[in-house]
Amino acid sequence: MREDCSYGRPTCVGPSGMGMARRKSPCGLPVGYAVRVRVGLMNILRLRFSFRAIEPVQLPAYSGSAWRGLFGHSLRALACITRQPSCDGCPLLRDCAYPALFETPAAALRAADAGGGQADPGRKGPDTLPHPFVLEPDLDPPPVLAPGGPLGLGLTLLGDAHRRLTFVVAAFVEAGKRGLGPSQARLRLRAVSWEAGVGTDNWQLLWSPEHGLGPAPTPLAAPLPAQLPPCPPAVRVRLLTPLRIKAGGRFPTPESFRVRDLLRNLHTRLQRLCRLYGGDASAFDWGRVAARADALDIAQIGLRWHDWQRWSNRQGAHQPMGGLVGSFVLAGPALGLYWPALWLGQWTHLGKGTAFGLGGYRLEPLAPVPPAPGDGPDAAG
Repeated sequence: MREDCSYGRPTCVGPSGMGMARRKSPCGLPVGYAVRVRVGLMNILRLRFSFRAIEPVQLPAYSGSAWRGLFGHSLRALACITRQPSCDGCPLLRDCAYPALFETPAAALRAADAGGGQADPGRKGPDTLPHPFVLEPDLDPPPVLAPGGPLGLGLTLLGDAHRRLTFVVAAFVEAGKRGLGPSQARLRLRAVSWEAGVGTDNWQLLWSPEHGLGPAPTPLAAPLPAQLPPCPPAVRVRLLTPLRIKAGGRFPTPESFRVRDLLRNLHTRLQRLCRLYGGDASAFDWGRVAARADALDIAQIGLRWHDWQRWSNRQGAHQPMGGLVGSFVLAGPALGLYWPALWLGQWTHLGKGTAFGLGGYRLEPLAPVPPAPGDGPDAAG
């Protein structure tokens, strides 16, 4: 695995990849317009949506589930032209923005790959493919947002999902009109920004209702690093949203948590995303690096279980979505072996519920940190 995975240049692409299309979509963006940054092995486009409340908004403790449902309903209303109750059997399965972004049925896609025949009933796999997007709601919003109050939402598009950018922006314009939360309080989308260089925190305006697209971003002038940030001697991993990974069929507790389980889940997710949405999946082969996981030093462990429930309209019941939050420090000579996956995973998240924004974390490079008293030498494995 290379640690010097280079960034490619951001590219403005139209429907045929030959530049910007001139036809405008309902949200004001030229159809097919996208700015993408190729990071290492995967295309990533990070967006930031800035809303203003039109009326008082009562916000849930964590709004990821509400945003995901609102995004899906709004996108389907805009993109679906057959009005079929399900994407299964739809002749436009491969062309519609809704299944491409939100709910691609794996069985239907396999049938399409087979030339329109029935999918093999003996072939096992998930009912739907992992979404090529990750939501990142504000983590500390006020419980009630007054009219005119700001509300932000992050969205990361993976692989070729950037080609559906016009539908994404239009869907969130529609989402604001439909309303968020139990009272369906309306929001107005005021701006969409994109990050010129993943992880640089250099946000540039992409869209606004007053000016539509506005001046096109100048990607060649964007200050992009030439390679991944160098691997530090130690790194603090901050779990910002509940981490839901399973080990031995169970969700780990703060006491039973092992870094090996996190790294295995992360490599598995990145490998699958590469296979589905582009990239060299072999770079994240867990079998090639698993043996060194026990050589990692883990210190300053401060984890706790955070309970959270979401309402499922499909199942008509609340679903438990709790997971681990907190932080820990990783160090040791083997850290560099896992650094590319750890760095990239900040934008893809890991574990269950990534489309809601769960499994989100950030890395803080540190100087070497000695293990705290009580941290055993085999805590990582």
